[in-house]
Amino acid sequence: MNSLHILKERTSSQKDDGNVGERFCYCRGLEEPPMVGCDGENCKIVWFHFSCVNITKSPEEIETVKWYCPDCAM
Repeated sequence: MNSLHILKERTSSQKDDGNVGERFCYCRGLEEPPMVGCDGENCKIVWFHFSCVNITKSPEEIETVKWYCPDCAM
């Protein structure tokens, strides 16, 4: 059984000024937790900021085993 992919703290060494780093989410923003990972096999984005996909619960409150972004859920 897969578990929900949640990013609770930064894992990269990106600078806080936001000038470098990999881009994520629909907003094309930098890694800024909390983030959730899409379980869609062909997801083009993979990591999403909670606020950009309307997740309002804390990571600990989410009981879903798998999560799919709006594009992959179609």
